[in-house]
Amino acid sequence: MANLLILKMGHTFAEIAARWGDFDDWILACAPEFVRKKAILCVPGDPLPALGSFSAMIISGSHSMVTHPNAWEQKVMRWLPAALNTEQPTLGICYGHQLLARVLGGVVDDNPHKPEMGYQPIQFQGDYQADPLFRCYPSTIEAFTFHYQTVCTLPTSAKAYANSTREGRHAVHFKDQIWGVQYHPEFTAPIAMEYVLHEADALKKAGYNPFQLIQKAQMVRVPDPLIPQFLSLAFPS
Repeated sequence: MANLLILKMGHTFAEIAARWGDFDDWILACAPEFVRKKAILCVPGDPLPALGSFSAMIISGSHSMVTHPNAWEQKVMRWLPAALNTEQPTLGICYGHQLLARVLGGVVDDNPHKPEMGYQPIQFQGDYQADPLFRCYPSTIEAFTFHYQTVCTLPTSAKAYANSTREGRHAVHFKDQIWGVQYHPEFTAPIAMEYVLHEADALKKAGYNPFQLIQKAQMVRVPDPLIPQFLSLAFPS
């Protein structure tokens, strides 16, 4: 069946959800209408869907840490290998990216370069334009980041295509039709500014100036093309 599974690994802050919706809403806002109508949502605590009930999957971000999974997250980790073996198009975002790396044999841990937050310049390199997903980007983009952990060691055969000052594996083609990004292509500038305001104290402790991050977010005008590009690969017209 041509269904998109959104595996929702957590929730945004309640105040932000009340104003802007949640992780799944932001992902679906990037999708064409025919994909939205066929989306299957799986939230923390739900039974995991049967293999064969979906044809592509996006794994969302989370405020949890991959290194400290709760009972449901552990269940997802046991379920994912079989789901990934179906070779269906899969995209992991932030926590989802780290989760894919861990399940596929990589190592995830705290970022040795300290947390990365706010809109940051991300550079693509190598032959990324030959990659069916990441070729949608110019060589440098501004993308919203908000993560404490990172993929320290890539799984065998995975290839990293992008980095920033504090993150060396922002865009990874893990294998076949499985990709992950550490940044947040689903965030809009208003949502990013809400995060900055909500986490101002944490940002200051990490060495950031919240006011400067808000100013930078206000300059963002172009929607991120990654999720539409992924969906065009997963659901070709």
